[in-house]
Amino acid sequence: MSTTTEAQANSKTVVRDILLFNVANTLCGIDVLLIQEVRKDFEITPVPLAPDYVSGVMNLRGEIATVFDLGLKLGLQSEMDPKLRKVIVLKNRGGEFEGLLVDDVADVMQITGNDVNSAPGHLTSVKPEFVEGICRQDEDLVALLNLHVIFEKK
Repeated sequence: MSTTTEAQANSKTVVRDILLFNVANTLCGIDVLLIQEVRKDFEITPVPLAPDYVSGVMNLRGEIATVFDLGLKLGLQSEMDPKLRKVIVLKNRGGEFEGLLVDDVADVMQITGNDVNSAPGHLTSVKPEFVEGICRQDEDLVALLNLHVIFEKK
């Protein structure tokens, strides 16, 4: 078996832990290896002239973290009271902390590459370019988000 074929086979069987969360009644997930922590009590300071999807900044033990309203970034509108929402703090990328404002954090599930299907645009309310793939959790579809694409699109 060639090295490329072995790598493809391994990517289908490697187990990944995915954090599940809700944004505007849409179940989404990201790899837990990208996450530093989840905050339920936080204070966001608005930033004047920031894009609408930037909720503001928050103090993270003396470090400043930019908080993005993930629903607005994905083209979804949350009806939830901002005080009841959660912030998923991502691991430090290039000296900057980033937080994702979501409606609620649901669970952690394990998946392999075999569990992930390509993301047809009509099966999810999330913009298709932001979705890495779709998997199932019980009867629900989970949109696995591609944070690299989400954050590179301004």
